[in-house]
Parts: sequence; C-alpha cells; structure tokens
Amino acid sequence: MSDLLKLSLDEVSAKLKGKEVSATELAQEALAACQAAQPALNAFTAFDEEKTMAMAKLRKKFEVWTLGQALHASTHYLVVVSTLIGTLLQLMSTTCH
Repeated sequence: MSDLLKLSLDEVSAKLKGKEVSATELAQEALAACQAAQPALNAFTAFDEEKTMAMAKLRKKFEVWTLGQALHASTHYLVVVSTLIGTLLQLMSTTCH
C-alpha cells in the first residue's frame, strides 16, 4: 500500500489542494490497493475502474469549485475505499498472526 493511502482525509485534501497529488493518481492507488487485497480478503464484488477514473478526472474540470465540492465530486468514493482497505488490512494483520 502506498503512503498516499495511509494519509488522513485532511492530509489527502491538502495534497489535492496543493496539487502535490492528482485525483487520478489517488484513484489509481486506491484501485491498485483494492485489487491487491482482493485475493486475501474477498471483500469486493466488483471493480468499476472506468467509473472511478471518470470521477477522478472530474476534479480537473471543476478546479474552480471549493475544495469540499471537488472532493465530493471526485474523491469521496476513493477516500472511503482507501479507508476501508486500511481497516481491512489492519484487521487482517491482527487476526492472521
């Protein structure tokens, strides 16, 4: 899992706002982490890569929005997924020892 997915929502928001990371990069990281964890966790029924990437690309079109609006439009779903992955990986590490 990349360091990007270990950040809090506030930290990710700051990185997006500061253009240190793009919503597309965040989406790619979250998708990769979900797919990597899937064989061990069997936690996802489907991956909609196309929709996820389309949502991430929306952020570029709406950079004039407030940060909250841009996050809601393009990254809310991804942050939820990355948080879920982090929680699942923590559970896995505590229960698989």
